[in-house]
Amino acid sequence: AYDPASQKIPGGPQRQQAAHKVLVQLQEAPDLWMKADAIIENGKNPQTRFYGIQVLDDAIQTRWKIMPADQRDGIKSFVVGKIIAMSSEEATLRQEKV
Repeated sequence: AYDPASQKIPGGPQRQQAAHKVLVQLQEAPDLWMKADAIIENGKNPQTRFYGIQVLDDAIQTRWKIMPADQRDGIKSFVVGKIIAMSSEEATLRQEKV
């Protein structure tokens, strides 16, 4: 699996370790998945957006069966909408390398 914390971070190994620790702590937050859409939509670089996708994937893998139907429907709508938006513009396809 891709690990965004393994990417080179300016400031050396100590800063990289600190960033990894923060990402691990964030992933352990029980409600982080509810912010995955904002992470994906507002992320300025591919690593940030990928992190948001990982958070959403983890929620789907571990919580899907216990989520209320309206939350599942919201996730479905978000994912389908994102796929349609990304695939409908050729420039986005090239930029995101989908």
